[in-house]
Amino acid sequence: MIPNFVILGSPKCGTTSVANWLAAHPECHSSKPKELFYFMDSSYKKRVPGFNELGFEGYPSLFSDFPNVRIRFESTTHYYHQKIAPSALLKINPEMKVMAMFRQPSDRLYSWYKFNLNHLATVDPSLKFNALVEALISGNFKSIDWAFRDDETHDFFRLGLDYGNYVNYFDNWKRLYHDNFRVFFLDDVKGRERDFISEICLWLGVDSGFYDKFDFASSNVAYETRSKAIHRLAVYLAKTIQGGGRLRNFLVNLYWSIQSELPSSKIDDHDEMALSLLDEYYAPSIERLANVVERPDLRQLWFRERRVG
Repeated sequence: MIPNFVILGSPKCGTTSVANWLAAHPECHSSKPKELFYFMDSSYKKRVPGFNELGFEGYPSLFSDFPNVRIRFESTTHYYHQKIAPSALLKINPEMKVMAMFRQPSDRLYSWYKFNLNHLATVDPSLKFNALVEALISGNFKSIDWAFRDDETHDFFRLGLDYGNYVNYFDNWKRLYHDNFRVFFLDDVKGRERDFISEICLWLGVDSGFYDKFDFASSNVAYETRSKAIHRLAVYLAKTIQGGGRLRNFLVNLYWSIQSELPSSKIDDHDEMALSLLDEYYAPSIERLANVVERPDLRQLWFRERRVG
């Protein structure tokens, strides 16, 4: 089976939820895992064997056990920023459709930081968000190398500013895919999930009626962990203990019922100042993106007043 659809964008832009909603549709089938990381540039340190080792032939083999459905897809967000991905995916399937998901770039970076801190436990808790932003904007990222638990997290945050400059990569996709490349925004999802997914179904040619009574639960929801130290130990144990089943699921659910809590809606002054600094940095990029995607409302959605002080 040859895949015919890819979801990409940047981390924490809603791609996991959209991928899960589409994977539930009987006319669609998602890869497992949803992110294959096959078309990553050679500079990506934690690459699994992919295009650079296996070439074009290896990719369709990852979909060989797919059922005969209308849409066969994967959702590697990071393809959007890779050099080899645009042309390689098109060569795999000239009819490939690609959608990108974006959100307000300052909020995206903040959510990505909180997710790695609280869920993945890959960021040292002593690295505060304002220090991360200062290191990124000053170009002194080496000063915080110590704060990341693995090379993958280090590289994703090292490129954290660039990942929010969505417009810089837009033409790499649009000039190759034309109408088969579409951009969607997280702002368009919240509160109108059914209309949003119906628009995607129309584009993909699948029946949107499946979602008439669908439960649009979100995925990768951000939360806080009560004890960062206990959580780091739990993540380590989860990686080393093999096996699964009902007992494991019970223990995982029990753990999260004790450890997790909804994040506070209050943002402290230091984070507010860091977000304002990011907003200033991203303003020219947002302006250009609003023009190329013909969404002038992005100026109102994404240029916002931050409470500082």
